[in-house]
Amino acid sequence: MKYLLILFVGILLASCGTQIAYTSAVREEFGLESEAKVKKVQFMVSTTVKLVRSSSSGNQGTDDSGVLVSNSSSEEEIVTIPIGTYGVFEEFGENEEIVVRFEIGPQKVLHFTTRAGQPKGKFFILADWKVDPKKGGKIQYGNQTYYVAKEGGSAYLMVLKKKLHKTKKKDRIVKGIKI
Repeated sequence: MKYLLILFVGILLASCGTQIAYTSAVREEFGLESEAKVKKVQFMVSTTVKLVRSSSSGNQGTDDSGVLVSNSSSEEEIVTIPIGTYGVFEEFGENEEIVVRFEIGPQKVLHFTTRAGQPKGKFFILADWKVDPKKGGKIQYGNQTYYVAKEGGSAYLMVLKKKLHKTKKKDRIVKGIKI
């Protein structure tokens, strides 16, 4: 029973940590300038990210009996990365981007960078939002073109931060000396 209590308290203490946004200030504070050090950091995504890829095709014509036929088909693929999903550092990209992998597969990575005018800010998903604003931000994921749904555009990288402080205290009472 005693060991079970110790195990429970150990797990509870090990899981305590605060989720914070990964920023340039955090990188500087912990000296995360080299790839070797950043590879040891566990990243998370701050909000649910949906990547959507859709295609459609169709044609018109007549069948053997002379009836007009309109044929169309569409295909949609959605990749969902839920809030708090763990990711690992893959590499540094251009312009201080951070490339993070949330699943295994060729080129299945997301690029994160600070926003213009906020060099010390959070690292948000890097996408081209000007191509088709109705669809979302255009990215390459797994060698395919996807669009980040609008709500995913506010997703940024997060990390867990713990504060450990040990204090060793020795306390004694002096009784005095009698003759």
